[in-house]
Amino acid sequence: MDLDTTKIVVAAVVFPLSIWALVKLLHRSRINIKSINDNDFYGYEIIDTEYKERGLVLPKPLNPTEANKIIDLIKSENWNFKIFDELYPSPSDLGGYLTYSRTKAADNDQWAMSIGNHGWGGGTYQIKETVIVQQICHLAQHGYITCIDLDDKPIMNYPVKTANQSNEMNLRLDNLHKG
Repeated sequence: MDLDTTKIVVAAVVFPLSIWALVKLLHRSRINIKSINDNDFYGYEIIDTEYKERGLVLPKPLNPTEANKIIDLIKSENWNFKIFDELYPSPSDLGGYLTYSRTKAADNDQWAMSIGNHGWGGGTYQIKETVIVQQICHLAQHGYITCIDLDDKPIMNYPVKTANQSNEMNLRLDNLHKG
């Protein structure tokens, strides 16, 4: 048994955990699967990031086909991911921290995205995968990002934006990250 499995078994035996608590413990440990511990995820390098998270190193050069493949792999593992978009217009510090999650996604071709930076948050939007791929490719090709932070924490609990507001955000990101 690996260390995570041992922790779960010990916790289940020693502490009278409810099924819900055990499921939450399993959920928190899912990102530490063997492929991640081996620093190789379907041929992609996994590193420890400066924020003590796991980062998937983006290949150079990154093209839309490769970015789609990465997004599909992250989706298949039911993970969230985060990027720092230095180009996003911010009312405070430079850029915005964007967290993408399938948990609150409206359909299979979209991700729920929360955005914020020191002192502000922008809500939760429905962002099309095609826009996300374009954003990641643009940021990587211009040297703004070198990896995607993998995350198993819930998306921020910002108010959900309307369909119209999500469409406006898709357009804003699309225009910001055109080739």
